[in-house]
Amino acid sequence: MRDTVAFRHASSGGLLVHKVGSAAGKMAWLDYEVVLRELLELAGDHSVKA
Repeated sequence: MRDTVAFRHASSGGLLVHKVGSAAGKMAWLDYEVVLRELLELAGDHSVKA
């Protein structure tokens, strides 16, 4: 997971990080998606698409 100022902007604005409007925010959101997919695969959820 990357550490980006977009998280601070999202938090102060009451937004999800991908709604901040920056490339960094969108990339940070993608990090969360990748981690979620990995966790679901480890848990045995084979319906997750890469």
